[in-house]
Amino acid sequence: MLYSYQDCWNHALSAKKTSNCEQIKHDLISICQTSSVEFWSKFTKKSLIESNYLQICQNIDKYLDQNYPVPYLINQVSFYGLSFYIEKGVFIPQKDTEILVEKVLELVDKY
Repeated sequence: MLYSYQDCWNHALSAKKTSNCEQIKHDLISICQTSSVEFWSKFTKKSLIESNYLQICQNIDKYLDQNYPVPYLINQVSFYGLSFYIEKGVFIPQKDTEILVEKVLELVDKY
């Protein structure tokens, strides 16, 4: 049986534990490991095999039930324009840290 991103969306909405729909939408696209454009352009197209769909649903449940960080679910995080592989227990770089890196680089260039 094939599934679509819409099926993943419906699963997330049926298990929704928060009112922040925009954040769930963004995180669901990340959990599906696709781009926003691909997610929405293939929203109803049945292209996910059952094992991929079930893995996505399992990750959605873990994310919603346990507030599990998305980078740990997909083993990937972007930082300063680069993509890094991470595992549970590894520091997840935050967007605020990018500002710190930029300031340090400005100081290095200055001196």
